[in-house]
Amino acid sequence: MNETSRKDPTTATIIWVVVHGVLWLILMMIAYFVIPRFKKIFMDFGVELPGPTLLVLIASDWIVEFFYLFLPFVLAADGAVTFMLYQQGDSPGLRRAWLVFMIALPVCVGVFSIIALFSSIAKLTTELSG
Repeated sequence: MNETSRKDPTTATIIWVVVHGVLWLILMMIAYFVIPRFKKIFMDFGVELPGPTLLVLIASDWIVEFFYLFLPFVLAADGAVTFMLYQQGDSPGLRRAWLVFMIALPVCVGVFSIIALFSSIAKLTTELSG
């Protein structure tokens, strides 16, 4: 981060909220467009799905239904916390931990979703071939 953003909490907040927003937007697009297609495939075959896959499908259904609330809420909360942490100039460790958390969270959720979906696809493939 450059010297200007260290002195100006508003600039730093905007930069990080944009980075976090892009990550959350990618995750939302996957939940909105990709996961419902997998759900249709799973429902067409009528297989029993494991818990993690059901969790991903339920979360995706919620995001599809309330997409207009999810991203603005996440970004507003993220922006408020990030701004407050930058206002407190004496806690760089806490600030870094929050920024890493807000990057790691959508990445981890995305990886979990992919693993859950592909494990169910592997199960479906095994059941169909055997």
